[in-house]
Amino acid sequence: MILLYRLNEHPLFPSIRMLCAMYGHKARIIETNELRQPLRELVSAETRTALPFAVPAAAPVDPVPEEPLMLFAGMDQEQVSSFVDQLKALSGGTSSKILKAMLTPTNAEWSTLYLLEHLQEERAYYQNRRNRS
Repeated sequence: MILLYRLNEHPLFPSIRMLCAMYGHKARIIETNELRQPLRELVSAETRTALPFAVPAAAPVDPVPEEPLMLFAGMDQEQVSSFVDQLKALSGGTSSKILKAMLTPTNAEWSTLYLLEHLQEERAYYQNRRNRS
């Protein structure tokens, strides 16, 4: 499964959908009201359908993160690399602007919001290192 944040209106969304169909991966959009939920809950299909009661609205996130995210869950490194390589080829290299991560036992407990902050800090760190070289 691939969790997608801020990609349903992104120019690469049709390519992502096509690749998901080609590779047999399910995709799920992360809505802004889900940004504080643990990632493991977002990956679990049962979470969306098995609750017999209304889930209370989450506190609004302000500001809403703008950067798009692809989170790969239940896929090995080779599958992720193949998917990302195909997306990069289809996008002419612009897919590098999308934050990408794999679901791990550690980050499964994180919220999408926390993961986005972590990935943005990581990206800034590596860009600063490249700029100093």
